[in-house]
Amino acid sequence: MYYRALQSLRSLTRVENERALRFARQAISLDPKFAAAYGVALACYSHRHDQNWINDDDVAEGKKYVVRAVEVGADDAFALSWAAHFAGTILNDPRTNDTIADQAIAVNPNLSVAWRIRAWASGRLGRHELALQQFHYAMRLNPLDPDTFRAEAGLAFTHFYLRRFDDALSWVTKSLARQKDFGPALRMAMFSYSMLGRIDEAQMMLARLREAGAVMTISQVVKHSAYNRKEDVELRIEACRIIGMPE
Repeated sequence: MYYRALQSLRSLTRVENERALRFARQAISLDPKFAAAYGVALACYSHRHDQNWINDDDVAEGKKYVVRAVEVGADDAFALSWAAHFAGTILNDPRTNDTIADQAIAVNPNLSVAWRIRAWASGRLGRHELALQQFHYAMRLNPLDPDTFRAEAGLAFTHFYLRRFDDALSWVTKSLARQKDFGPALRMAMFSYSMLGRIDEAQMMLARLREAGAVMTISQVVKHSAYNRKEDVELRIEACRIIGMPE
């Protein structure tokens, strides 16, 4: 069940995400102490959040799975990594994100996904130069990772908050070339085009997000941001206002 869940998780479609979560739940029911199965389930929820599919029931179950992943997964870096990511991205708890991400690295310092999630955690706390190093290290650890688009999107976010908008656009273009419908990459492309004064292209990204079902208002963009520094949130708001996004 776990490996079938992993296989379905590779696809970014809603149908495959539902299938992956179903397999993960079956694995958990067969062995409630199998930490990696909680990791797959939490990865499913994280992707739902990325794509604006997540609902309150997902969040409630995910909170329970974070607790279980930490309880039974003290030696499982994969489970700890996704527990950390859920805490930071969905629960908007960057400190817990930071702590559990460090635990995952301690368990397996050679796990690419652990370093990628460690990098996202650093960025949420405003440690952007450190995040750059960690994203690049994750990519070096696994240069053939099918999830490389996630690290590329992370590099785009990091450069954006460092006000390197051309670099942000370069990295997010690479991410979208691998996964054209990846929600965070579409949002970052919109932000980057906006700050570079390329308004028509920013509007195109906004239209694609709305077509995918995202509610694109400034209040929703702020709510969706798990970044901790006031100036990072304000930069997002500035990019949205440049293209006339409603409050």
